Amino acid sequence: MRPQAGQYRVTTELLEFSMPGAPAGAADMIRQQMAENQGSEYCLTQAEVDEGYEEMARRSQEAGENCSFRRFDANGGNIDAEMVCATPGQGEMTVTMTGRGTPTSSVMETRLTGSLPGMGEMAMRARATHERIGDC
Repeated sequence: MRPQAGQYRVTTELLEFSMPGAPAGAADMIRQQMAENQGSEYCLTQAEVDEGYEEMARRSQEAGENCSFRRFDANGGNIDAEMVCATPGQGEMTVTMTGRGTPTSSVMETRLTGSLPGMGEMAMRARATHERIGDC
């Protein structure tokens, strides 16, 4: 099973967030940024669709262009993946994803772990919902 080409909307819900070594207020600032940046739209081309759900999973991450998969399995619509995302000046994050996909939608729970320069270890759990809203 593969997603259909078209215009998609992704909404992200923050489920858990932890950054115990961060300076006072830093964790709250990141939570606020996540709350303000919950949705965006993107176009999946036919070439991207031919790759299956990988591009959709990559688009779940703000630094998607700097991410590489360690593993990606999407058998029968079940998604199980792990990727590493590196953002210059912000360090490296490990992202694991589990979820389900249909030809016009997917729901993925993501777990991000890593460390941020000057703030220490960070762990986050979020849910990304992708819905096809029309043609590009």
